Amino acid sequence: MTANTIAPDEFEAVIQTHINWAADWDGNLPVDEFFGLWAGLLEERQTLALTARIVGGELKLTAPPESPLVVMDNRIRLNGLELIINLQ
Repeated sequence: MTANTIAPDEFEAVIQTHINWAADWDGNLPVDEFFGLWAGLLEERQTLALTARIVGGELKLTAPPESPLVVMDNRIRLNGLELIINLQ
């Protein structure tokens, strides 16, 4: 069942159930649930493949267009972190 396939009355019932649950919730999250959710977030990993070429003795990296990485020559940037890869 998705939002596109659910009947309007079923959708309203689901929303009302959520509203009722939220109204009764005291805001506490048990420690085991919190750390379980946190561990799940930490486990979510995404693999990004970069292409590396050596042009004129210099490393040239390329990232896929959909990548959140900014790649320029031998530099990789992501969320304020910059990696510089030097060849020896």
